Amino acid sequence: MRSTPLQVSTLTLAVMLASRAPEAESQTPMNRVRATSAAIANEVAHARQWSPTFQALIDAINATDGLVYIEEGECRGHVRACLVHAVTVAGPHRLLHIKIDPRRNNFDTRDVDPDVVGLLGHELQHAAEVLRDPHLRTNADIANFYMREGTFSTGTVIETLEAERAGVVIADEVRRARKNRLNH
Repeated sequence: MRSTPLQVSTLTLAVMLASRAPEAESQTPMNRVRATSAAIANEVAHARQWSPTFQALIDAINATDGLVYIEEGECRGHVRACLVHAVTVAGPHRLLHIKIDPRRNNFDTRDVDPDVVGLLGHELQHAAEVLRDPHLRTNADIANFYMREGTFSTGTVIETLEAERAGVVIADEVRRARKNRLNH
C-alpha cells in the first residue's frame, strides 16, 4: 500500500510536534507551590493576583528544586501557620510542607483575609530560605540553618527578619488591592 502526500504530511507534522513537546515542557516552569485544599488554593490564587511580593516568592520557589505543599493542619506551639522543619528528598526534588490551621484562620472563599495571606507569605519566605541553599537536604540541615540564621521569637519558634517582613508587606499589598477593587 502506498502513502498519499496527505498521509506523509500528517505523519511528518505529528513527528515534528511530538519531538517539540519535551522542549516546550522544559520551557514551561513547574508550579512548585501546591495547595492541598480548595480553600488554600483560593487564598494562594488571590495572593498571587493581589501581591507582587507573594508572586515573587512563588517565582523564587519555582526556580528551585523544591516542591512546597501547603496543607491544613496544626503546628507545634499552636501557632497559626508554620513551615515544618523537615525535608523529604524524592528524586531530584526536595519536598517541604507548610501547615496552616483552619481553626485559627479564616478561609472564607468569598472574602480573602489579608492576615491569612500574610501568614502564607511569611511561611513561603521560610520555604524560599531553605530552598535557596541546595545543600539543605536533611532535617538536621534545616534545624542548623535556622539556629544559625534565625532568632527565637517566643518559646521554640524561630523567625527570620525576612519572613516577618514578607508577611507584613504581603498583608498590606492585599489590603490595598482589596480596597482598590472595592472603590472601583
